[in-house]
Amino acid sequence: MKTKVFFLTVLFVIGLSFQNCRLFTGCDCPPTQPFFNVIGLERINHQDKDGVMVEAEETKFIDYRGIAFDFEVEFHSSVEKCSPWSFSLINSAMACECAEDGGSGSKSEQLKEITVITLNDFDDTHQANDTINDLLTIRDQDLDDFVAGSTGLLHDQGFFLQLKKAPTVDTTFKLKVIVGLSDNEVYEGESVAIKFVE
Repeated sequence: MKTKVFFLTVLFVIGLSFQNCRLFTGCDCPPTQPFFNVIGLERINHQDKDGVMVEAEETKFIDYRGIAFDFEVEFHSSVEKCSPWSFSLINSAMACECAEDGGSGSKSEQLKEITVITLNDFDDTHQANDTINDLLTIRDQDLDDFVAGSTGLLHDQGFFLQLKKAPTVDTTFKLKVIVGLSDNEVYEGESVAIKFVE
């Protein structure tokens, strides 16, 4: 009898829970579509300390934050495979968090290429229609090194690039971004033209 009481007490204290494919999570989350498929480039924005910049806007390089681009995506779901019953020692209601659409990334696409081309003369080495990948970083890595190290499935729905230096020949700065994915899809788009000032 003491063993039975002890066992039941332990189960109660630990909060032992049996779950069936999230039926008893305690969360009131809307249905989501966890995966995305890239279907284009939605926008390419220059950003400074005040946010997204518009055509012909001027900024100092010290205030310039970088280039943001977002993919145009379509969301989709998949059939969740789970065992009929699962076992957890921690009550799932204690960690209730709703998932976002696309939060699980792409099911099949990998990043293969990001090429950034200046549409104005940048400096003596980088003329109009030259790539400026060597002048850009992403997540504290050179852009080309980041792309080369991206071997897993695409998880981000966009990227933020930082420019290492200001243009010196033509202070107008407009660029084209080309993104290639593992399914041989290639997307490109152009930013607005901004101007760097002293």
